[in-house]
Amino acid sequence: MSDMGYNGGAKWLNKNGYRKQVRQNGVYSRISATFVKGVLDNPVYAGKIAYGRRKTEKIDGTRNEYHVVKQNEYHQYDGQHEAIISDELWQQARAKRSINAYKREKRYSLEHAHILSGIVKCPVCGAPMYGVVNRKKKKDGSGEFYSDMWYYLCKNTKTVNGQPCTFRKHLRQDDINIQVRAVVQEALQNIDFTQHIMKTIGTDDSLDELRSERDNLESAKKKVERQKTKLLGKIMALDADDDLYDIMYEDLQRLLREHTKNISELDARINQLSIAIQNADSQAATAEEIYGVMRTVVEFMDIMPAEDERKIMQMLLESVQVYPERQPNGLLVKRVRFRIPLEYKGTSVQDIVLEVDQDTDNFLPDESSVESIVLLSKLKSNKLKHINVELEMDELDLTAAESKVTYEVIKDYVLKQSGLKVSNLYIAQIKQKCGIIERTNYNLPKSENSRQPQCPAEKEQAIVAALKHFGIV
Repeated sequence: MSDMGYNGGAKWLNKNGYRKQVRQNGVYSRISATFVKGVLDNPVYAGKIAYGRRKTEKIDGTRNEYHVVKQNEYHQYDGQHEAIISDELWQQARAKRSINAYKREKRYSLEHAHILSGIVKCPVCGAPMYGVVNRKKKKDGSGEFYSDMWYYLCKNTKTVNGQPCTFRKHLRQDDINIQVRAVVQEALQNIDFTQHIMKTIGTDDSLDELRSERDNLESAKKKVERQKTKLLGKIMALDADDDLYDIMYEDLQRLLREHTKNISELDARINQLSIAIQNADSQAATAEEIYGVMRTVVEFMDIMPAEDERKIMQMLLESVQVYPERQPNGLLVKRVRFRIPLEYKGTSVQDIVLEVDQDTDNFLPDESSVESIVLLSKLKSNKLKHINVELEMDELDLTAAESKVTYEVIKDYVLKQSGLKVSNLYIAQIKQKCGIIERTNYNLPKSENSRQPQCPAEKEQAIVAALKHFGIV
């Protein structure tokens, strides 16, 4: 028996031309480490038939959700097929696996954790990037090590699909962690995001609404039951000798059936609300705990233990896309995707994209910032103690109101106020008429003789009213 391991065995088999049979939804015929592990676990190759290797078990905390769980102990029976390897060799392999199948304890940098390992995606192939360490021993003979350097690395080498990833660069963990941490802290500080989470989980307000609806339905049910009782009394009081007895009896029976149907529907709805109240009541404490956790994350993420931060990131984030090279402004993170949609500035989004031209101090989109341009000159005369600088705000291209009001906001306002739908082109035309300088448009028409539709008068008035409303003109 060799000591090459799963990956080593898979590489040796692929290198020597061995392939597996593609079955069901499979695509690749190359052998993976997972396939090697499955072969070593399967007693069928030793001439055995296994029963009970997997069992379907209910997921704790759910009602009708189940999953397949592998069992450590199961029954084995002698099969009628011929064994490929001896039972003794299979047992030896299993024993060796059990000896090596344990979690290795860390020996160095015990407080460090790969916070975004598996979440950061390779900018070339999109595969998960994992944490690696660069640890070097000092050459002075002391046996001590230099400070560890931590990186994220794409490990998608030539294995299953036969196509190796060409991105072999190591990305500094501290640089990426800082930028992602800033995005998460800003998102958790957003009150809309917090309220969205609380609403999803269930709060005391939602409990009160459910209880109020259930009380109203119970009152309506009692009212219908009283009406049903009166109908039964009228039916019992009918005179059988009356010429209209059959007609009156059928009419009362029809009303009785309607009341019975209404009572049944009310009962079903009341039962549903009772179950919802029970579930929401059990989750109310959890909602408050999560609210407290979010506040703690915002305040103490910079100083909390790395392992705690790793767990929080694993719960909140689905993926982090990065640039293959550091951008001129120092930005490495391109996009952060959360596991759940969040409300940010009135818009429901699940991805936060970091623009290349953003300042590294402002990671989130649409953040307002104040920039200044200063001309510095060396004083040649000791008599001159200061320089007067005049800056006219009217000369600036972009006002604070313009920076906050987007085209979408203007279009929504026009639609709500006048019922008219306007395009970005119409808004840009009216802005130019009002003397507002727009950024250079790089999406120019291919033909020089192409015509652009002009904004109608009624829509022009609506757009001007919107610009005045937001203080742009």
